[in-house]
Amino acid sequence: MEQLVQIVLQKTSQSIEAVKQGGSAINETEQVFKNISENIENIRSVMTNVSTAFENVERVAGEMASSTEQQTTRTNTVLETSRDIQDMSKKFSDNGNEMNSKGRVLKELSGDLENKIGRFKI
Repeated sequence: MEQLVQIVLQKTSQSIEAVKQGGSAINETEQVFKNISENIENIRSVMTNVSTAFENVERVAGEMASSTEQQTTRTNTVLETSRDIQDMSKKFSDNGNEMNSKGRVLKELSGDLENKIGRFKI
């Protein structure tokens, strides 16, 4: 009987030790799952930050495209205005040449008229 009690006590002690070790393993497992959960939250936070960064990059790219489009429109307006100024300048030049030509003709006519008037004076 004493031997049986000793065996039961020994098995009970082993069971208690196994439960303690199991409890320790449970605590370790619980800590591992807690760490995993924290890591998942950190990953979620990083993903949110990356998503926000992509949205910001997309917004900036859109603003750059809009600015480029506006700059292109302004450049085209400047080019159009330059062409208009060039056309007006050519017209002024043509008109000036025509006026010079007519001025020479008028000068010749004036000279001829002066000669003819001079003949009548004598």
